[in-house]
Amino acid sequence: MAIASTQLLTAEEFYAFVHRAENEGRHFELEEGVIFEMPPPGWRHGETCANIVGLLFLYCRTTKRGHVLSNDTGIILGRSPDTVRGPDVAYFSESIRREDIPEQYSERIPTLVVEVISPSDSVAETTLKLDSFLNRGAALVWLVDPEDRTVTYWRKGKRPVVAKDGDEISGLPEMQAFRCSVRDIFDAPGD
Repeated sequence: MAIASTQLLTAEEFYAFVHRAENEGRHFELEEGVIFEMPPPGWRHGETCANIVGLLFLYCRTTKRGHVLSNDTGIILGRSPDTVRGPDVAYFSESIRREDIPEQYSERIPTLVVEVISPSDSVAETTLKLDSFLNRGAALVWLVDPEDRTVTYWRKGKRPVVAKDGDEISGLPEMQAFRCSVRDIFDAPGD
């Protein structure tokens, strides 16, 4: 749902808006200067995101490089008018020194962008969001469907690959040593 505004906001103005006390606990994105409020995700969505973050975090620790972001961290995808999107999970293959990590939003584009479908999301809208990251330079995107227990991943100009429950994701040129079972993305520890 778009929030009424008389002027288009910049990424910096949007950051200030999002961090107002009355907006605490609310989720927003900025699309060509217009603020859109997003419904908060549910438990299954959150657990699936946490599992993905855990797998990518272990990969970063093992390879001793890269960064993983979650919690809809804002990434600037366009200027004049500005677009700020918050992917569910983002992986950056390069290492960044702690003191060089920006406080606000960054224009740095992730190597991998992950979106987990929520009941309020449509596959078409989520695919467009992922394609916008590919168009800005992301190497790889994942569309994760907790209901179907599938991970669909693709690169710009390439056909999607669908990994199903029981399959393994590995051999990715962008993340050479990464491997995980699709089951690990969806099952809670101990399942």
